[in-house]
Amino acid sequence: MSSEQAAAFDAKAPWSGAPALPGGCICPKGRRPYHTILTAQASTYQRWQTLIFYYHFRKAQRANPCTEMQGFTRLLASSNSAGDDLMSYMPTVTVSQLGFEKTRGFQVINRPWTMMEFLKMKEWAERIREDYVYIAETDHLLLADIPNRATPKLNVAFFFPYMSPVPAEQANVVKRYFDGDHLSVSPVGPSPAIMHVDNLKKLTPLWYQLSVDLKHDNAADRAFGWVLEMWGYSIACARVGVKHYVWQQFQIEPSATWHQNVSAEDPYIYHYTFGVEYSLDGIPVVGAVGEWSLDKRHYFGAAPPKDLDRPPECAQECAWVWWRMFNEATRALGTMWPTATGGNLRSFQRGGGGAGGASESALGRSIVRTGPWLIDGKHKLFFHVGGRVSGPMGGGKWFTTGDTTVSLSLCGASTLTFDHADAPTSFTISGSGFRSGIGKNGEVDPAFAKPSARSQLWEAEKAASHLGVQRLLGTGPWAWAGISTMAFLDKGVLVTPWGSGTWYPTETEDAVVLSFAGAKHRVVAHGCHKFTSVRESDEQRVEGWIQLSSSRGGCLQSW
Repeated sequence: MSSEQAAAFDAKAPWSGAPALPGGCICPKGRRPYHTILTAQASTYQRWQTLIFYYHFRKAQRANPCTEMQGFTRLLASSNSAGDDLMSYMPTVTVSQLGFEKTRGFQVINRPWTMMEFLKMKEWAERIREDYVYIAETDHLLLADIPNRATPKLNVAFFFPYMSPVPAEQANVVKRYFDGDHLSVSPVGPSPAIMHVDNLKKLTPLWYQLSVDLKHDNAADRAFGWVLEMWGYSIACARVGVKHYVWQQFQIEPSATWHQNVSAEDPYIYHYTFGVEYSLDGIPVVGAVGEWSLDKRHYFGAAPPKDLDRPPECAQECAWVWWRMFNEATRALGTMWPTATGGNLRSFQRGGGGAGGASESALGRSIVRTGPWLIDGKHKLFFHVGGRVSGPMGGGKWFTTGDTTVSLSLCGASTLTFDHADAPTSFTISGSGFRSGIGKNGEVDPAFAKPSARSQLWEAEKAASHLGVQRLLGTGPWAWAGISTMAFLDKGVLVTPWGSGTWYPTETEDAVVLSFAGAKHRVVAHGCHKFTSVRESDEQRVEGWIQLSSSRGGCLQSW
């Protein structure tokens, strides 16, 4: 069956069971069918996620006639086991949700609770005919049907890099709840996971009890935070002897910051647990809401609109995959999708991430090519093309307001008055931003203003028409393998997180050579705000990209 045929099913039709095999179709021997259990809360937030999940589940199921992904049940935690309008659309079992005395407001504990109760119900025996189950979350997007790699003795799960029994705070808690080697506790959670039913029955009561106990343990709650229930699962598995096959192709958890390539990693699940934030010209925004912002947390009170705003052209693949899958599902669902929806993806930015209205004046062209600028001889500040500014206090915006004046939005509003329009070397500061004991004056860092800071191989005429220089000079803020800030300045002046360096254009139109920290690197400047570097000594390859951030909370004090 082609992907087009798979997508052609009636998304609004109620569940009628897993698709029957087409006539004459013979599936390989050794198939181990599993039942998908989608754990969910009765809320607006998880209702729209459930609809998206269910659409792509059914599509993936139909794309492979021999899929092992067979039965489906939504396990719904609700007040007094109340049902909802989706029960006639998808197979659902309801369980009365826990009260505050158990969850302390951490509703995820309803997952092991509802699973434990489901195992006791007659509906379990009636519905679960398969020997294996896949525990799914509502924010999973199925990119393809998932093969069953579990065995009766081995669960399949995903390694979460933000779970680790090594740091002292986490290790101390794990040791109190597990008598064995704390390093043997797998950094995995209950979803996504595929396991034999016998393993689920063995571990679920302890998974639930540990989740409650950990939440009521202040030290554990502080150490584990939002992954506390996942630790409850992993410690329970360690205590009852359930082992895991850790499968990194199981899912992917992208963001604009991670720079993951969905196609290259070829996962089965796109888990949209992190938001994807960009400026309108496609630069990743870190720690702030972008001018284009796709984040499930925007939609606690209302579903996303049907036709999400198109990502910026330079956005990474993860943004495009998520956007396409959302829009495909909501269009197919038609009138089933809520009519009352939240804002679109360009409506959430409240300043800090995007570009300002920088003028193409002599001053504007000069200050982005010069620097770094020091505030009262202490704190570095960088002006970047596109009206962006960055420094230790985060990111902000600037634009010229006169021949020698700049309006700066960073830790408040300030006016900078420069000494010259076309060759500035210093400025004075007035306004609310820097007045509060932060600083009064700025100047080019003397260490970088010296002739010795320039590259002897810099040729102004070649640089003026060189594509690589055009993509790098004055742009930014650049991150070297995620480490900020790197700045490419005029006359071959280079600022890096490891000190000063130099750079110059090569004969190749998009390549430059960098020298810093005792090493030479050949850098190819790509479009879409990225570069690739190869170190001359050992051919080590590093990626670089422009990375934006907002002004940090309490930034005045950080100075």
